[in-house]
Amino acid sequence: MSSILTLRARKSERGDAQLARILGISVAVLGVALLATLTVRLTGPCFAAVKRVVLESDLPDGQKEILAAAGLSGGITWWALDCAAVRARLEENPLVLSARVSKVFPDTVKLSVFRREPVVLMLASSGGRNLPVLVDSEGVIVKACVSPAETDLPVLSGISMADARPGARLPRAYKTLLADLKALKERSPALFRLISEISVVPVGEGDYELVFYPLSSPVRVRVRRSLDEAALKYAMMVLDLLDDRGILHGIEEIDFRGAEAVYTMKGGRGL
Repeated sequence: MSSILTLRARKSERGDAQLARILGISVAVLGVALLATLTVRLTGPCFAAVKRVVLESDLPDGQKEILAAAGLSGGITWWALDCAAVRARLEENPLVLSARVSKVFPDTVKLSVFRREPVVLMLASSGGRNLPVLVDSEGVIVKACVSPAETDLPVLSGISMADARPGARLPRAYKTLLADLKALKERSPALFRLISEISVVPVGEGDYELVFYPLSSPVRVRVRRSLDEAALKYAMMVLDLLDDRGILHGIEEIDFRGAEAVYTMKGGRGL
C-alpha cells in the first residue's frame, strides 16, 4: 500500500513540475510579446519621417533658403537625423553666424538660427567693378549692399578686397578693429552712428593706424589701432570744445596718438 502511495506522490510531483515549466514558458512568451509591443509603440515614431520643423531665426528673410540648406526633405527619419551635420550645413551660409539643432520626440526638429550682424560698409572688387558689401565683426562679407537702409554704417576704407563674394574674409589683422566697432555699436549706438568713415593707414609690416571722419565735423581724427568707446568719447569731447571756441573749422586734423592732442591747421600749420 505504501509503495502505491509513494508512486502516486512521485507522479504528482512530476506533473506539478511540468505544469510549472509550462506556466513559466507561457509567462516568458507573454512578457516578450508585451515588451515587443511596447517597444514598437514607443520607438516606432522614431523611425518615421520628420513631420514638423520649427524655425526660430532673427534673419529678416530667407527662411525658405535656410530650410533648404538644412536638408530635411527626402523622407529622412527622426531617429537617423544627424543634428551636427544639419548645423554645419546651416552655418555654411554667409548670413548665418551660428545655429542650434535639436530633436523633439516623436517627429519634430527645432532649428535656431542667428544672423551675422554687419558693422561696416566696404568696397570690394568683383568682375572689374567695385561693389559695396556689408562686413560683420569677424571680417566676413555678409552680402552685397542693396538697400539704402543698410548704408547706415561707417565706411571702412584703406583695405583692398579682391573678392566680393559672400563668405570671403578680411585678414585677421583687422579683427581687433572690427571687434571694437561691434562693441561700440552694441553699447553706444548713438556714438557709433557719429562715425562717417574709418580709413586704415599702414605704418609698417602688419601694423596700421586709423583716421576716422566724424559725421558732423569737417575735421579728420588720427588715432592708433584702438577705436573703443572711451577713445571715441574723448575725441568727440575735444571736437566739441574746439567748436565752442569757434576754431574747429580752421583745423584739418587732430592727432590723438600721443599723450596730448596735436592739431594741424588748414594750410599745414600745427598746434
